[in-house]
Amino acid sequence: MQVKRAVGIIAEYNPFHEGHLYHLKKAKELSGKDNVIVIMSGNFVQRGEPAVYDKWRRAETALKNGADIVIELPVYYAVAGADYFARGAAALLKACGVADYLCFGSECGDIENIQKAAEILALEPMPYQVNLLDTLNSGASFAAARGAALKKILPNAPDGLFTAPNNGLGIEYCKALYKNTDITPVTVLRKPGLPSAGDLRKQLKALHGNSVPSLNAFGGIFLYHLLRDGSLTAPDMTIDLANRFRKYAAAHRDLDALLSAVKTKKYTYTRLQRAAMHTVLGINAADMRLFEKNGGPQYIRVLGFRKESEGLLGALAKQASLPVITRPAKARKILSGLAVKMLEKEAEAARVYALAQPAGKIINDSSAPVVII
Repeated sequence: MQVKRAVGIIAEYNPFHEGHLYHLKKAKELSGKDNVIVIMSGNFVQRGEPAVYDKWRRAETALKNGADIVIELPVYYAVAGADYFARGAAALLKACGVADYLCFGSECGDIENIQKAAEILALEPMPYQVNLLDTLNSGASFAAARGAALKKILPNAPDGLFTAPNNGLGIEYCKALYKNTDITPVTVLRKPGLPSAGDLRKQLKALHGNSVPSLNAFGGIFLYHLLRDGSLTAPDMTIDLANRFRKYAAAHRDLDALLSAVKTKKYTYTRLQRAAMHTVLGINAADMRLFEKNGGPQYIRVLGFRKESEGLLGALAKQASLPVITRPAKARKILSGLAVKMLEKEAEAARVYALAQPAGKIINDSSAPVVII
């Protein structure tokens, strides 16, 4: 009989802060589980940026602060819109076979209304579809249009349910879990007054400047692909958006400045960052459709674990529905097809990430050892 004994958390820890520590503690409390499995983005994150610290350092920090196992969310899903990000991470947690709960932070702390919204998105009833289309036709971004459409269906929902970013991710997590798994979602009300990851990133960049990885480091690569039409395969890049990038590229060689010039009500800054990052990494829509058709993530890559949690790791290795790997160099002997394609993109992403790192800080992704605390 399978024994599940962990709560899952989906995170970026970019960087880790007091709010994340609070979340880890509350996740155990709300779920009644002593062990935490973290599904964590690798070297690139959901906003379409390189992480301020590499995945090994962030995994180590998570383990030192209460996580038992840290598993990498493949870059195809880590640098994606909220729906893909949530779906890939939830599928990976389910594939581990040892998690009963998924715990996420939210601004509202209201799991009931979050699940109601998720059900609407999962089923897409006709009134929702009509409202969504009407708002999109008015020129709103997809995120804004979706929120407005949900508000019309659930008029008594708490303020901010459809607009606050963590509420939105929570809705996507619950949608990904809807009628597709026995993992129970629970939410932690975000504690006010704690520092945000965004504020910490700004402080780090102010203190350390170019030694902190940034999207701007890849401006040359992006412009090269943009001018040769390689950008048009990217999931977030339309012909209209690519033409808009080209329109302003000559006057704005700095990528940050270019993104600011291209930004509109329809094309949010985060979407533009993802489109640029997809282009730089060579992530295309056809590959994403292929992975989605075949269940999403193709393997479980363990970045690190606590020695005292070896029993949980052993149970995961036995009960997982996907191959469990630690070192990619050895994993290629047991992987094939799409799994190899996904793993090779991870190695490529690590090489690209190194371009934004100070000289001498390159980590070989294929041979780097698992972090053990």
